[in-house]
Amino acid sequence: MVGRLTEGKASANADAFTPSGCSAASARKRDRMVSRLAMIPSRFDKIGLSYQSDQIKSNMDFAVLYTWTKILHVAAAFIFVAGISAVSLMLIADPPDAPNAAGAAARMRRWHRIVTTPAMILTWILGIALAVQGHWLGDGWLHGKLALVVLLSAIHGIQARTLRRRAAGRHAAMWRITPLVVAMAVIAILALVVVKPF
Repeated sequence: MVGRLTEGKASANADAFTPSGCSAASARKRDRMVSRLAMIPSRFDKIGLSYQSDQIKSNMDFAVLYTWTKILHVAAAFIFVAGISAVSLMLIADPPDAPNAAGAAARMRRWHRIVTTPAMILTWILGIALAVQGHWLGDGWLHGKLALVVLLSAIHGIQARTLRRRAAGRHAAMWRITPLVVAMAVIAILALVVVKPF
C-alpha cells in the first residue's frame, strides 16, 4: 500500500514537470506577450495619426497666413500705384505757374503722405514677407521685380519733393513720361510675378 502511494506521488510530481505542464505555463506567458506586442502597432498608429494631424493643421495655418499676406500685399500695391499715378497725372495736367497750383499741391501732398506713403511701406514689408514664405529670395524674377519696385519708390520720392516745392509756392515740374513709366513698370511686375520666367 505504501509502495503504491509512493508511486502515485512520484507520478504526480513527474506530471508537474512534464513538457505538457511546462507548455501550459509558457502558453499563458506567450499569450500575454503576444497581446502586448499586438498593442504596439496601434500605439504607433495613434502617434502617427497625431503627428499627421498636427502637420496638416500646421500646413493649413501656413496657407491661411500666406493667403492673407498676399491679399494685403496686393491691396497695398494697388493703392501705392494708384497714388503715384494720380500724382503724376496731376503734376502734368496742372502747370507749375497756375494760380491754384500751391493749393492743389498742398491737398495732393496731404493725400500722398497719409495714404500713398504708408501703402508703399506696406507693399515693401508684405512683399518681403511673401518672398521669405515662398523661399523666392534667390530667384531671378524676384530680383527684377525688386528693381522695378525701387524705380516706383524713386518716382514716389521725386513726387514728394515736387509737391513740397509747389505747396511752398516754388516752381517745380514733373516729367511728362512719368505716367507711362509707371504703367510699363506695373505691367512688367505683373508679368514677372505671374510667369516667373527665371
